[in-house]
Amino acid sequence: MIGSFVRRVKRSEWTPGPLMMAVDQSFHVVTLLGLSLAVGS
Repeated sequence: MIGSFVRRVKRSEWTPGPLMMAVDQSFHVVTLLGLSLAVGS
């Protein structure tokens, strides 16, 4: 899922590195925020 996001939005290949780590961590933050808002309501 993250790999397809990187290919479509960032227009780059999924290779290990600082950009991919930042995208991965941002994805986790957004996912957890959405989950916590869904559970809290």
